[in-house]
Amino acid sequence: MNAIKTTLALVGCSLVLGSDASDITGRVTLKGMPPPERAVDLKSYAALAAKHPNGLTTRHYQASRDGGLQHVLVYVRGSFDGVTFEAPRTSPVLDHADGLFQPYVMGIRVGQQLQLKCSDGTICGFHATPKANQEFVMTPGEGTVPRTFTNPEVPVRFKCDLHPWNYAYVGVFAHPYFAVTDEQGRFTIRGVPAGKYSVEIFHPRSGTSAKPIIVTDQPADVDFEVIAR
Repeated sequence: MNAIKTTLALVGCSLVLGSDASDITGRVTLKGMPPPERAVDLKSYAALAAKHPNGLTTRHYQASRDGGLQHVLVYVRGSFDGVTFEAPRTSPVLDHADGLFQPYVMGIRVGQQLQLKCSDGTICGFHATPKANQEFVMTPGEGTVPRTFTNPEVPVRFKCDLHPWNYAYVGVFAHPYFAVTDEQGRFTIRGVPAGKYSVEIFHPRSGTSAKPIIVTDQPADVDFEVIAR
């Protein structure tokens, strides 16, 4: 685990029992100057080189001008005994598009179908390297291939063995209380039941961090500051 400096602000002063719930919102910002992104050598990938006339780089740190950090997985950890969750109605897509997995970071539920897709028009692979779930390698071809995970895990790392610069990170959760930061580093986790939890973040380069939180019937705001490494 890499060092992450975390600033946590809690809004709400009284614990409300019962079925009360509220949203957790916040922002993750990047402090310091990250190392330059690594240029990808596309000499052996003519089709991708044509799509990237200005070159292709890694995307370890993507931040807005005022430091809002994108691609951070934010989630709640704690006990949800007695809470029944509605089954997921969507099947998120992890796409190999223009030489990169899209999205770079995402979250899904245990048992929720993850659709693996290759939009590049070339052969690409999805090699999942989990620790709590079963490892697999899939080549979708022209269609999509569904996969599910049976155990919570943060994260499941995907790599493409045919495009060695390409990675994606998928958090698998037993509950719906997770989000990924947007281009401004902001996130919202909706409808968290009242109680005591830990809010945690995962960033592919800077690792994880966590802080306790009390959710009441009032919105709570949690801000993290990630040190560039």
